[in-house]
Amino acid sequence: MRFAAACRRCADWLPLNPDVISALDGLMIWSDASWKVELNYAGFVIVFANAAIDWQSKLLKVMLSSAEAEVWAGALACKRAIYLRHLIGEVTPLPALPIPHIVDHSALPPLSENLGVSRKTEHFRRWLHFMRYCVLHNYTYVHLTKSEHMLADSLTKVGDKYGYHSFLKAVFNIASFK
Repeated sequence: MRFAAACRRCADWLPLNPDVISALDGLMIWSDASWKVELNYAGFVIVFANAAIDWQSKLLKVMLSSAEAEVWAGALACKRAIYLRHLIGEVTPLPALPIPHIVDHSALPPLSENLGVSRKTEHFRRWLHFMRYCVLHNYTYVHLTKSEHMLADSLTKVGDKYGYHSFLKAVFNIASFK
């Protein structure tokens, strides 16, 4: 399948098992957030069968840290992913594997897996608990990637031409872009 082959090509920068991607028919979540003083944006792209089936960009309320903004973006993406997984499951059977959730913030994988509240996370709201719920109940599993490979960057910040074309190719499933 095309998405499994594409995943094998990007295996050097994306720590995912191509067999899992193939078993889920390419179902993946990409979420990102930008944290600035006054304008914070969150965005996500959900990919299935080598094409985006859902994406959103949203202006966030005031955030106290970049990790909190990333968690908010991840929780927003998880809500949609759970809905889409059940919808796709009505049409075609999907195995009971967690959906790979790709992020580019190093604090997010440990935050989504560790239970409880610490001094650094006491200001987080329900978003973190929902994202932890998704990870702990095997709806999603968070993977870390480099920022330059983040597909959802174009939804949260102005980037370079290469990143924007990569986003358009993935979202609109275009083989070549002029």
